[in-house]
Amino acid sequence: GVTFLSTVKVAYYGLVKNIVGISEEEIVLGKETRLRELLDTLAERHGDSLRFSLLNARGELRPLARVMLNGESLEDTGGLEAILKPDQNVSIFLMVAPAEGG
Repeated sequence: GVTFLSTVKVAYYGLVKNIVGISEEEIVLGKETRLRELLDTLAERHGDSLRFSLLNARGELRPLARVMLNGESLEDTGGLEAILKPDQNVSIFLMVAPAEGG
């Protein structure tokens, strides 16, 4: 059978850029790859520090982690179960927690 591959561009912003050490990369995916699977691939490539900064123990995005598909928030695109399309741009942000106190 023919294997369909697609490429997505992943851009890193904020603290996550410090963790991975690059600002962007291209990832080749199989057909019908979900966003969750892409994040697993990125975590395998860049290590547990990336996984722990983006996902909690249940595999859900942490509140300070933001992932966008072609500039749209996950609420509008299907969340972590969204199926990635060829040539989509995935943006991953890690916000800084606001300082406590006052």
